[in-house]
Amino acid sequence: FISNIMTAISGFMSRKDEVGAGKFLTTARDLIRKFLNNTEYDYILLRDELVILELFVELENQCREQKVEFNLSIDETIDPDVVKVVPSLIQPLLENSIIHGFKSCKGKKPILTIRFKYENEYMVTCYVEDNGDGRFPTGSIIESKTYEHKSVAIENIRTRLHIHSFLRKKMYDLNYLPGETGGTIAVIRIPALF
Repeated sequence: FISNIMTAISGFMSRKDEVGAGKFLTTARDLIRKFLNNTEYDYILLRDELVILELFVELENQCREQKVEFNLSIDETIDPDVVKVVPSLIQPLLENSIIHGFKSCKGKKPILTIRFKYENEYMVTCYVEDNGDGRFPTGSIIESKTYEHKSVAIENIRTRLHIHSFLRKKMYDLNYLPGETGGTIAVIRIPALF
């Protein structure tokens, strides 16, 4: 995440875009502050997590010529002002979609859709779907014919889910499916408090 921010700042500098760099740095500062504030908590309100996700997409769109359309859908049984979730599990999935999934998608509008579905009193399932080129992590390696990269973020998510699974005696996990019209769907079952 920080590496991608530094790369974006470098791009603004090389284009001598001081106004864009200033706006980007302000948004990045706000996002990093929210991330750091959330490290104090095991669970945060879903509403607070949604603010981070929206801010992240806004930050990414400041660097992109072709803006990502961001759609959000929450099951009507989930009140984001009441339900608490483990923080910072979803943002890396958005980042992978934007950085890797949309990398070579020229000619079509990048669309990122997040859906939250109630499973039970201790779990919410989140679907992160993109219409990118269909690259998706399998295990700890992002695999495709032209791309191979060890994803530290994905490994961190899996480790955190494993710890929560052990502590709460419930099964939380992360899986990937090919999208119906191309792209990738990350399916993450995350710990929640209702």
